[in-house]
Amino acid sequence: MMNPNTTVKAALQEHYRSQEFDSDFLTAKWFYVRIGPIRIPIPNFEQRRRAIYLHDLTHILTGYDTSWTGEGEIAAWELASGFTLKYWMGWIYPPMTFLIGLLISPRKVAKAFRRGWRRPNLYKLDFPRNKIEQMTIGDLKTRLHL
Repeated sequence: MMNPNTTVKAALQEHYRSQEFDSDFLTAKWFYVRIGPIRIPIPNFEQRRRAIYLHDLTHILTGYDTSWTGEGEIAAWELASGFTLKYWMGWIYPPMTFLIGLLISPRKVAKAFRRGWRRPNLYKLDFPRNKIEQMTIGDLKTRLHL
Protein backbone atom coordinates (compact mmCIF):
# COMPACT_ATOMS: atom_id res chain seq x y z
CA MET A 1 0.00 0.00 0.00
CA MET A 2 1.33 3.41 -1.01
CA ASN A 3 2.03 5.98 1.72
CA PRO A 4 -0.76 8.62 1.45
CA ASN A 5 1.82 11.42 1.85
CA THR A 6 3.78 10.31 -1.24
CA THR A 7 3.51 12.73 -4.12
CA VAL A 8 1.85 11.48 -7.27
CA LYS A 9 5.03 12.14 -9.22
CA ALA A 10 7.08 9.95 -6.88
CA ALA A 11 4.40 7.24 -6.86
CA LEU A 12 4.30 7.16 -10.67
CA GLN A 13 8.11 6.98 -10.87
CA GLU A 14 8.10 4.04 -8.46
CA HIS A 15 5.29 2.34 -10.38
CA TYR A 16 7.15 2.67 -13.69
CA ARG A 17 10.39 1.44 -12.11
CA SER A 18 8.67 -1.57 -10.53
CA GLN A 19 7.01 -2.45 -13.85
CA GLU A 20 10.39 -2.16 -15.62
CA PHE A 21 9.00 0.23 -18.23
CA ASP A 22 11.48 1.76 -20.65
CA SER A 23 12.06 5.47 -20.15
CA ASP A 24 10.46 6.25 -23.52
CA PHE A 25 7.30 4.15 -23.17
CA LEU A 26 5.15 7.25 -22.58
CA THR A 27 6.27 8.85 -25.84
CA ALA A 28 6.96 5.83 -28.07
CA LYS A 29 4.92 5.43 -31.26
CA TRP A 30 4.08 1.82 -30.31
CA PHE A 31 3.32 0.01 -27.09
CA TYR A 32 3.32 -3.73 -26.59
CA VAL A 33 0.81 -5.99 -24.95
CA ARG A 34 2.27 -9.24 -23.71
CA ILE A 35 0.22 -12.40 -23.93
CA GLY A 36 2.45 -15.13 -22.58
CA PRO A 37 5.67 -15.06 -24.63
CA ILE A 38 4.06 -13.05 -27.44
CA ARG A 39 4.42 -9.25 -27.64
CA ILE A 40 1.69 -7.62 -29.71
CA PRO A 41 2.48 -4.12 -31.03
CA ILE A 42 -0.32 -1.55 -30.81
CA PRO A 43 -0.14 2.05 -32.03
CA ASN A 44 0.47 4.46 -29.19
CA PHE A 45 -1.76 7.29 -30.39
CA GLU A 46 -1.26 10.80 -29.03
CA GLN A 47 -4.62 10.50 -27.26
CA ARG A 48 -3.40 7.37 -25.43
CA ARG A 49 -0.07 8.96 -24.54
CA ARG A 50 -1.92 11.89 -22.93
CA ALA A 51 -4.13 9.60 -20.86
CA ILE A 52 -1.96 6.61 -19.95
CA TYR A 53 -0.48 8.25 -16.87
CA LEU A 54 -4.05 8.66 -15.52
CA HIS A 55 -4.65 4.96 -16.14
CA ASP A 56 -1.37 4.07 -14.41
CA LEU A 57 -2.18 6.37 -11.51
CA THR A 58 -5.55 4.64 -11.19
CA HIS A 59 -3.62 1.38 -10.67
CA ILE A 60 -1.78 3.03 -7.78
CA LEU A 61 -4.90 4.58 -6.24
CA THR A 62 -7.13 1.51 -6.49
CA GLY A 63 -4.48 -1.11 -5.76
CA TYR A 64 -5.32 -3.15 -8.85
CA ASP A 65 -2.18 -4.77 -10.27
CA THR A 66 -1.05 -4.99 -13.89
CA SER A 67 -1.87 -8.67 -14.43
CA TRP A 68 -4.67 -9.46 -16.88
CA THR A 69 -7.04 -9.69 -13.90
CA GLY A 70 -5.83 -6.31 -12.60
CA GLU A 71 -6.19 -4.74 -16.03
CA GLY A 72 -9.73 -6.15 -16.18
CA GLU A 73 -10.45 -4.61 -12.77
CA ILE A 74 -9.06 -1.24 -13.86
CA ALA A 75 -11.10 -1.38 -17.06
CA ALA A 76 -14.25 -2.18 -15.09
CA TRP A 77 -13.59 0.66 -12.65
CA GLU A 78 -12.86 3.12 -15.47
CA LEU A 79 -15.92 2.11 -17.49
CA ALA A 80 -18.18 2.32 -14.43
CA SER A 81 -16.87 5.72 -13.39
CA GLY A 82 -16.96 7.02 -16.98
CA PHE A 83 -14.84 8.88 -19.48
CA THR A 84 -15.20 12.28 -21.06
CA LEU A 85 -15.02 13.04 -24.77
CA LYS A 86 -11.53 14.44 -24.24
CA TYR A 87 -10.38 10.90 -23.40
CA TRP A 88 -12.26 9.07 -26.16
CA MET A 89 -9.58 6.35 -26.25
CA GLY A 90 -11.07 5.21 -22.95
CA TRP A 91 -14.01 3.82 -24.85
CA ILE A 92 -11.72 1.66 -27.04
CA TYR A 93 -9.14 -0.15 -24.89
CA PRO A 94 -11.02 -0.68 -21.59
CA PRO A 95 -13.91 -2.66 -23.12
CA MET A 96 -11.40 -5.16 -24.53
CA THR A 97 -9.54 -5.62 -21.23
CA PHE A 98 -12.84 -5.63 -19.34
CA LEU A 99 -13.98 -8.64 -21.39
CA ILE A 100 -10.66 -10.43 -20.89
CA GLY A 101 -10.93 -9.74 -17.17
CA LEU A 102 -14.48 -11.10 -17.06
CA LEU A 103 -13.27 -14.33 -18.63
CA ILE A 104 -10.36 -14.68 -16.20
CA SER A 105 -11.91 -13.45 -12.96
CA PRO A 106 -15.58 -12.49 -13.25
CA ARG A 107 -16.16 -11.87 -9.53
CA LYS A 108 -13.19 -9.53 -9.11
CA VAL A 109 -14.05 -7.60 -12.26
CA ALA A 110 -17.72 -7.29 -11.26
CA LYS A 111 -16.64 -6.06 -7.80
CA ALA A 112 -14.35 -3.45 -9.43
CA PHE A 113 -17.23 -2.29 -11.64
CA ARG A 114 -19.46 -1.82 -8.58
CA ARG A 115 -16.62 0.00 -6.80
CA GLY A 116 -16.24 2.45 -9.68
CA TRP A 117 -19.94 3.01 -10.26
CA ARG A 118 -20.86 6.73 -10.04
CA ARG A 119 -17.53 7.73 -8.58
CA PRO A 120 -15.41 10.61 -9.75
CA ASN A 121 -12.27 9.64 -11.62
CA LEU A 122 -9.05 11.23 -12.82
CA TYR A 123 -10.35 11.63 -16.36
CA LYS A 124 -13.26 13.73 -15.14
CA LEU A 125 -11.19 15.79 -12.69
CA ASP A 126 -9.23 16.93 -15.74
CA PHE A 127 -6.46 18.63 -13.77
CA PRO A 128 -3.28 19.51 -15.66
CA ARG A 129 -0.63 16.82 -15.25
CA ASN A 130 1.77 19.13 -13.41
CA LYS A 131 -0.95 19.91 -10.84
CA ILE A 132 -1.79 16.23 -10.35
CA GLU A 133 1.88 15.28 -9.93
CA GLN A 134 2.27 17.80 -7.09
CA MET A 135 -0.66 16.33 -5.16
CA THR A 136 -0.31 13.47 -2.71
CA ILE A 137 -1.79 10.01 -3.09
CA GLY A 138 -3.95 10.75 -0.03
CA ASP A 139 -5.33 13.94 -1.61
CA LEU A 140 -6.36 12.10 -4.77
CA LYS A 141 -7.89 9.19 -2.87
CA THR A 142 -10.01 11.69 -0.94
CA ARG A 143 -11.15 13.42 -4.15
CA LEU A 144 -12.08 10.04 -5.70
CA HIS A 145 -13.76 8.74 -2.52
CA LEU A 146 -11.36 5.78 -2.31
